[in-house]
Amino acid sequence: GASHFAESSASLFAQLYRRFDFQADNVRNQFDHLLSLWRSHCATLADLDLEVDDEEDLDDAVVNEKTLLHEALNAVHAELLE
Repeated sequence: GASHFAESSASLFAQLYRRFDFQADNVRNQFDHLLSLWRSHCATLADLDLEVDDEEDLDDAVVNEKTLLHEALNAVHAELLE
């Protein structure tokens, strides 16, 4: 889920910092940017999942977090590789 992604991406950025001697503030900014992109894609996909034709159906609408997180990460990946 989200905590696993945060831990593994933080670990990746820490390794990049150590390996390439990047400036700490730049690494932190890039990490924050990645999280911002991911959150934005999560919000967009959640909104699409919750689109319903009838307002009464909104109460029954549910977003699957595991699917959402994975799909949003795939969307970020696709966008970055365009």
